[in-house]
Amino acid sequence: MMARMLMSENLCICSQATLELMKLWQDYKGYLFVNLPVARDEPMPLVDFLSNQDAQMSKVKGLLSSDWNKSAVDILREELENLDKDQTKTFFESAATLMANQVRELIEQSVKAYVEFIQRYKFPQYPKPDDIIQREYDEDTPFEDNFISLKLSIDGTKIVFSDQLDTV
Repeated sequence: MMARMLMSENLCICSQATLELMKLWQDYKGYLFVNLPVARDEPMPLVDFLSNQDAQMSKVKGLLSSDWNKSAVDILREELENLDKDQTKTFFESAATLMANQVRELIEQSVKAYVEFIQRYKFPQYPKPDDIIQREYDEDTPFEDNFISLKLSIDGTKIVFSDQLDTV
């Protein structure tokens, strides 16, 4: 009997607003916080790769902070006018949980995409420099899949990175 009473006090049924929030999310769930190159894209400098990731994160954060948030607030305000005062707290906790789960899903998808991207470059055994040079001159061998280009230069008797890796 106690369990039934607690359930009736704390559970929130799917309201029209909840369904509208779920429908609204359909416009945003395809975004990722990362903008990863696909296989065969031209390699880019590491700084550009990082800049692209920052730009994508800012873009998606902006979309969620402005467009999605504003639309969700409009939906919730409309529901507030029709809501029974006893269920207000439960309803808003339910809506907050739904929206937090939606954003978490987007973050999880972004992390998964990034891990899959990095996994493209994981091999059981990596080729030796001589093998790479030999493949470079063999027109029947496909190019290695890569996404960044790092410049090297000669500093006296050493070969060093021209790109400032310490700023990355």
